[in-house]
Amino acid sequence: VIACIALLQVVAPPIIVVGSLYALLLAFGMTADRSIQILAGLAALLTVLLSARRRNSNAPIFSGSVPLAFGVVGRWGVVLAILLAVGYSTKVTEDYSRRLLLTWAAGTTPLLIAVAILLDRTMWGLLCDPSNARKTVFVGLNEISQTLAKQLLKRQEFCMAVAGFFDDRSTDRLNLADTNLRWL
Repeated sequence: VIACIALLQVVAPPIIVVGSLYALLLAFGMTADRSIQILAGLAALLTVLLSARRRNSNAPIFSGSVPLAFGVVGRWGVVLAILLAVGYSTKVTEDYSRRLLLTWAAGTTPLLIAVAILLDRTMWGLLCDPSNARKTVFVGLNEISQTLAKQLLKRQEFCMAVAGFFDDRSTDRLNLADTNLRWL
């Protein structure tokens, strides 16, 4: 199920982009000529290429709806800017209805945001489900491993349950800072 949601996070944006373009064509009573088909293909390709979110390794995996929405708007803006630049440089911008393109650009944005948030929350719910938790053990009980264990316990999105620590040193040499951690 998690793999399906991850796949949907990549596939849904281009489907929304192309689907909304064709829905607007239908609503405006226009036909999809060759230039619209090329536009739809380029938009889908660019959306797939730009859909992968880059994350800061220190940032939380699921940071909230507002940063996610800004990321979606930013990527959609880049897609539109590239399409505009390609259209301008090839001198085909006159072939497209401004009403269609502006409505498409503005109307697709909330759809992309809503689907991104929905899929993100679904993924969060699946990953943080206790039945998906992986048991984690540490080899070596020291200050660094204890700090890492506390971070794993504090951040649910990693979906890791700390089972304990292995260390072959005696308890008087271990310098246990936290007696709540399980020594195996």
